[in-house]
Amino acid sequence: MSQSKSPAPASSTPQPAPFVHPVFEIIQNQAQDDPDLVAKFFDDPQDVISSQVDLEDENGCTALILAAWKGKPRILQFLIDRGIPVNGGNHEHGYTALHFAALSGNPRVCEILVQNGANPEATNSMNTHPVSLALHLRSNPELLESIEKVVDILERMSNREFKDRKDVNEVLSLKFHIIYYVLKDIMKQKKKYDDGPKKNTSFIDLWIKSMLTGRESDGYPVFQEDFLRQGVKEFPYKEAQLFKILVSNFSHCQNYGDSITAAEFINQSFNGQKGFKDKENCDSCGNEDAPKKCAKCKSVQYCDQTCQKLHWFMHKKYCDKLKETHLKQMETISKGAQALQS
Repeated sequence: MSQSKSPAPASSTPQPAPFVHPVFEIIQNQAQDDPDLVAKFFDDPQDVISSQVDLEDENGCTALILAAWKGKPRILQFLIDRGIPVNGGNHEHGYTALHFAALSGNPRVCEILVQNGANPEATNSMNTHPVSLALHLRSNPELLESIEKVVDILERMSNREFKDRKDVNEVLSLKFHIIYYVLKDIMKQKKKYDDGPKKNTSFIDLWIKSMLTGRESDGYPVFQEDFLRQGVKEFPYKEAQLFKILVSNFSHCQNYGDSITAAEFINQSFNGQKGFKDKENCDSCGNEDAPKKCAKCKSVQYCDQTCQKLHWFMHKKYCDKLKETHLKQMETISKGAQALQS
């Protein structure tokens, strides 16, 4: 679950802080797993959560989802008894309480959810782009600190979806594998960073930069491309149809830049390919339908200022050239339109 605040808007206009109900703050910040800490709010008829038990935070998560993520079984059971749906919430990537319970590594929480009707077949549409995953870790430092446990859980979840079920879910198995592969590298590189000399730049920012660094000619992220292709190759279940499709696509696209990136191939295989798109993907994190363009060249897309700043160290080398190309394209379009009108 994303426990971070929403990204800062692209404009510099100050924005009011989102309302956070005290129940969410208690579950988030209090170490005790004590239902009495939150019961008084549900018992107060003047409190919004007493009548709207499935109240959501800014990320579309209910208090029950947060309790699952924080691994608090007693509070979780209390919230279930108060009527909060175990399959509720509207997380932007479709994550449910059971997804977060699995990531928290708490078997008792998972057991309570399943016993109360949590859907074990629910899937999400999480962006598996490595920069997006790294940004999620940056926003949730406690997850980064527990990365060894998370990596182990993801590997077991990937294996379970392919081996330990009567109905094999190869899509979910491969999705878990890709996330596992990315986080395993972050874990490996973090160990090197922690053991080495101290640096002014945070580890996760350096890792993101390595994923965005591109070739000199046009900035294409060759390292990221090779990294993700290798991640797919390391999927242990070579008989999976989705694995074969991805490998075939990669083998037919040896000239990097002539087709969509490996990150786009992978995300489309998990989330489906849209028939029509009116926005491009973010050039930093790969998020679909990035609404912001570089104001100067109008040729690259970003989610917000955070993604734009991350990519600037590369984009600044090519912004002027892209601007020139963009202006020529617009001039050609304008001349074509005038010719049609004459």
